[in-house]
Amino acid sequence: TDRCYDTLLLNQFHDILPGTCIGEVYETALAQEREAIDALNNRFFKGGRLLNTLSFAREEVVLNDCGGEQSFTDFDGNEKYADLYDFAPFSFGEKAVVPKVRSFFFDEKTGRTETPYFTAVVKNGAIESLVCGGREIAAGRLNDICVYEDVPYLWDNWDVDADYERKKCVTAAGETKQVSAGKLFLRLRTEFVLAGKSKLTQDIVFYAHTPVISFESKLEWNDEHKFVKALFPTNIASDYLRSEIQFGYIDRPTTRNTSEEQAKYEVCNHKWSDLSEPRFGVSFLNDCKYGISADGGTVDISLLKSGKRPNVSGENGVKYFNYAILPHESGFCAENVILPAYAFNRKPILCTEEFTSPVKEIDCKNIIAETVKIAENRDGIVVRLYESERTRTNCRVYLNGDYEIYECDMPEENKRRTGTGSVAELSFRQFEIKTLFLKKICK
Repeated sequence: TDRCYDTLLLNQFHDILPGTCIGEVYETALAQEREAIDALNNRFFKGGRLLNTLSFAREEVVLNDCGGEQSFTDFDGNEKYADLYDFAPFSFGEKAVVPKVRSFFFDEKTGRTETPYFTAVVKNGAIESLVCGGREIAAGRLNDICVYEDVPYLWDNWDVDADYERKKCVTAAGETKQVSAGKLFLRLRTEFVLAGKSKLTQDIVFYAHTPVISFESKLEWNDEHKFVKALFPTNIASDYLRSEIQFGYIDRPTTRNTSEEQAKYEVCNHKWSDLSEPRFGVSFLNDCKYGISADGGTVDISLLKSGKRPNVSGENGVKYFNYAILPHESGFCAENVILPAYAFNRKPILCTEEFTSPVKEIDCKNIIAETVKIAENRDGIVVRLYESERTRTNCRVYLNGDYEIYECDMPEENKRRTGTGSVAELSFRQFEIKTLFLKKICK
């Protein structure tokens, strides 16, 4: 496992991740990644039970190839089945009780859509109306797929020029068809022709157990020097867009009144960004698309940038990715935004070995256990936690068993003993990161 982890870290070099390397680098990196993933799958993840690797409880629709409560045909013609599972923190899941009543409706002629959380109108791959709790969210077509010409003045695969919005290309969206409707979800599929040679097939998925609306996508790309975005014009009034960074978030202006604000026409985020009023908001989740922009109530997610230098093959090929929106009927908090974003990115995994986490539960939702691992010197277990809301917090971390509890720095040095037992009491400043070092007490 150490060798696989070293391979993963090596290939997170800062030019590999954003696509600014020559083609040979990606050929080597992909081969190394496949070898590491295959080794881990054969050792730990080849069948077995579903494991929640997150530090909070969750409810999740899980897909498989064998059978389940609801089925659909995926983008590649494979039959997929779905079941609903309940998961405790860091625990194996159990099948959940599914409501007996089917709670979805879609009219292909009018686009009228009814779900447990929303009343909507879905046409040609976009949501033209989305009403949540009596409030209209859409100020235009949500998930409006747009393609722009992208020939930067200087650096082909590094820069996005400020005038890209003036160079819009023609796209064509087909009719939206119902793929599956049952007790768990409603799945609506649309095919797009982008920039003439490329094709996007996309499912809009409404769920019965969560207000997350996901956009599952297969992109067959055969063009160059194009910039693809999904536009979400909302009626949310906020001066700032919160965007996640590692172990926290930053506020970015949604106005373009000054030269400094105008220069932020394209910014980065990690798993989520959130546009909120005090009592209502919309979050934008992604599993691999980190470019975003905001202008007033409109948020754009960048889906693809297809430069030709330094990699002359560009972005050509087949790509699978997902993003989502999450309307919430109260303001920003961990339960409304941060925890769903973690769940969207870290699906339950099949684990062949029995597993008992040292962490049983954390009593504050805004405190997240980001890492649980064996210590570098292998004489204990390391748990790394952080405060995610920018709120001073006192919390308790409940452990599975009795431990000697130490706090240490991130290199796992300068250990300071804070107690023994099955509960660690911690006090966090805003966005503070804490590292616990645990040694099992053998009775």
